[in-house]
Amino acid sequence: MAEIKEFIPHSKRTNTEVIQLLEEWLVEAKNGEILECALVGVMPNNRSMTAATQANSVSALVGGMEILKARMLARHLSDL
Repeated sequence: MAEIKEFIPHSKRTNTEVIQLLEEWLVEAKNGEILECALVGVMPNNRSMTAATQANSVSALVGGMEILKARMLARHLSDL
């Protein structure tokens, strides 16, 4: 017999890893450790949402995004 599960609309789902990461970064920003940032989030409909602060260090932000991209791709490829 199939198990009946409660339907949870996308808008009510949470990812505790996302919340924890954002809370950690918020503490760092409030302590003056993060001065600029660029963010990407994936929404329930699989669309991406982006935002960035004004950048005095454009090269540092873009370079950091490239490092993150390489790490994410390497992790994804190792999972295949």
